[in-house]
Amino acid sequence: MRYSLFALAAMTMLVSPGCRHRTAAATGTGAASTPAQTVENLHRAMAQGDVPAAMSCFRTQDAKNPAILASFEFTAAGVDFHDRFVEVYGKKAWEKFNGDGGFTISLPKPSKAEDFTVQIEGDRALCYAPNETEPGVLIRENDKWYASPDTLVPTGDPAQDLTRRMTALAKMLRMYTKKLDRSIDPDGLDQEMGIQVYQVITQN
Repeated sequence: MRYSLFALAAMTMLVSPGCRHRTAAATGTGAASTPAQTVENLHRAMAQGDVPAAMSCFRTQDAKNPAILASFEFTAAGVDFHDRFVEVYGKKAWEKFNGDGGFTISLPKPSKAEDFTVQIEGDRALCYAPNETEPGVLIRENDKWYASPDTLVPTGDPAQDLTRRMTALAKMLRMYTKKLDRSIDPDGLDQEMGIQVYQVITQN
């Protein structure tokens, strides 16, 4: 049975020593002057596993949300696992590993601003990705558009549960990333990791 990690979060970064700490000052990062550009910047940051750049798309107070931080840490861990796996086993082995089997990761993909449909209502905007019915919500503040945590994470107990699961899964991915080498059979690893994911997502 396949267990998709990214099924646990809509968008799926407690910052840890193993995470990629790129600078957020690079061109095309952070909150922008248009809603679609902010979403493009956020998608790019997530696809690269870039913690600072992703967090710069949120207002300072929202970036402190534990569920958002944990989800982004999980995303970054997935990107790092993918990169290390391809380095050790190659791209073809990754396609097989991430196909039918016990474990799969749906890595985030970058998008372009022009791909989104945007509806602006005062200082609030709805941003629709292609073929998606649920929009992302953005908030305007000081002439910049920031991603809203409202559409990314739940509130109350569900948020605490999401935080716990994302943190556990990120820790698991970091552990396996460190142990990957040619002496480990990727097929056996696929099944082993699938069991680990199942245990995390079914734990109360």
